[in-house]
Amino acid sequence: MTRVYFVRHAQPEHDHEDDRTRPLTAEGRADAKAVCQFFRHMETVQKKEDIRDREYSESRKIDRFYCSPYRRSLDTIAETAAFYGQEIITDERLREREKGPDGNNYGMFQKRWADHDYHEEGGESLRMVQERNIAALQDILRANEGKNIVIGTHGTALGTILHYYDNSYDCDSFLRIIDWMPYIIELDFQGLELIGKREHLHIEKEFRGKARADKAQSGKQLLYGTGNQAKLAAMRRALSPLGLRIIGLGDIDRNRFTVPEVTEDGTTPLENAEKKALAYYKAFRMPVFSCDSGLYFEGVPEAEQPGVHVRTVGGKVLTDEEMQKHYIGLAEKYGDLKAVYKNAVCLVIDETHVYKVMEKSMESEPFLITSRPHKDGVRQKGFPLDCLSVHIGTGKYYYDMEEGELDRIAVEPGFVEFFRKYFSVF
Repeated sequence: MTRVYFVRHAQPEHDHEDDRTRPLTAEGRADAKAVCQFFRHMETVQKKEDIRDREYSESRKIDRFYCSPYRRSLDTIAETAAFYGQEIITDERLREREKGPDGNNYGMFQKRWADHDYHEEGGESLRMVQERNIAALQDILRANEGKNIVIGTHGTALGTILHYYDNSYDCDSFLRIIDWMPYIIELDFQGLELIGKREHLHIEKEFRGKARADKAQSGKQLLYGTGNQAKLAAMRRALSPLGLRIIGLGDIDRNRFTVPEVTEDGTTPLENAEKKALAYYKAFRMPVFSCDSGLYFEGVPEAEQPGVHVRTVGGKVLTDEEMQKHYIGLAEKYGDLKAVYKNAVCLVIDETHVYKVMEKSMESEPFLITSRPHKDGVRQKGFPLDCLSVHIGTGKYYYDMEEGELDRIAVEPGFVEFFRKYFSVF
């Protein structure tokens, strides 16, 4: 198998007119260090004996570096290449789309993705970009079979590559990543055939193209049925490309409304999400969505699975300290627990438009619950399991992960696709 890590460049100086020599901003240069840190952690994770997902923790030594000849892409992966003692091989075919005088605005995005042969005067069509990028990629795959490769790339160039292997990749898919600078996605190949893909790091930095109608077109308000500010902030970041204004229960005017107490006694996350969303819609008569999660362990008997009762054991609601003790006991009994949160969401727009889903795309990344707590103990009230939760890919405790990394764990792509699907109805 050949692994290719595509690295979209970090934030560039948008006011720099020359596309080829456009440098990174100061923030972009700092974020390029995060790219290097990602690959350094990936290199060393194989040495961590407590990482149980062996398929994912096998060696990730990078064998070759390829890149667009544009400065912003080169600068994003330069430190990583130096860490591995590798030169960066540039290929003109990997460059970004040639654009005309008005190429980066919402209307042009829509036109190009609707018709891959369309291009403005002086610019390239998506098909032109795709053909040269795929030709370069296939040459790289033929020359590096069985190796691990990094390719420095761009937003549109990468979008056309992803569309080549999945024709459902469209303008909305592209707009989902437009503010992700840098962004790392892994594509796995057997020969020239794509056999798997996995998103890794992304850091959100605003793309400052002209007429950002994708951000300003809506302004519609949507209530998220939670009083948890951390969850609210993460969901706002995840749904920002849709232009929705997300408010939480803490934003409700208590002089006008009474926030109902909802008993979460469903047997699945989906039942609880629906129950909450319907109760909040009835109380406030505004579009609302609610989420719920269940915690599930690999290799643990059904009777000891937390499911939706993460904080309740034997009918007793546990304190943070009691929760920590209980899950440490499970991890000691069965060994470090490979865990996953199964998530559900219910959206109520009005009485006749109720949408709900619980599917694989909404599950968290697998992670470990360990019997060895973080050195700081329970650091955040209400989140006692974070001091026991370890990210499989990096071996880091959740407490030691950056905000953007935690967002990718807490808010999976399935959530964004769910709201994108029903955006026109709303």
